[in-house]
Amino acid sequence: VSEFGGPNMNYEPYSDAYQADRLYQYIRKLDSLGIPEAYYFKLVEGTDNLAHTNSGLIDDTTFAEKPAYALFRSFTSCPAFVPEQAVVSGRQIRFFPNPMYDFTILEMQDIPRSHVLTLTLYNSGGQVVRVLRGIFPDHYRLQRNHLPSGSYFVKVSDGKGIVARGKLIIE
Repeated sequence: VSEFGGPNMNYEPYSDAYQADRLYQYIRKLDSLGIPEAYYFKLVEGTDNLAHTNSGLIDDTTFAEKPAYALFRSFTSCPAFVPEQAVVSGRQIRFFPNPMYDFTILEMQDIPRSHVLTLTLYNSGGQVVRVLRGIFPDHYRLQRNHLPSGSYFVKVSDGKGIVARGKLIIE
């Protein structure tokens, strides 16, 4: 997506909390559509258009970061996408269902059955919330087990590096 932004001040109410909530909803929607890259149209710049002035992630006059900025950064700087080891495959993990409620099935294609893998689940802040060792690549069932609602990043690795990645939403 070349650019997205909002909320539109001409049609929607504005508050910092509302803006952060809407940004979260926009990112979830882009993610659910499988869009790997999107650009938020405005961090900060001067303009006479009130809608654009307010929708920036940084206050135009004080240069203070708004709550939506921290939310945006949590999606763009997650360690799940910064490899600490070699990426040996760019495979994506598919989840059924996604969003997940009680469980989801992970599908990782073209990974030999003989590979024993480690699954690492990160929350949207980049913190490791679960590590599962000794899983096999074909149709693994992941239980929710007290994970809170939110967006998660999943990395699957073998002894040589990362073999697959994916994004999971828990409702």
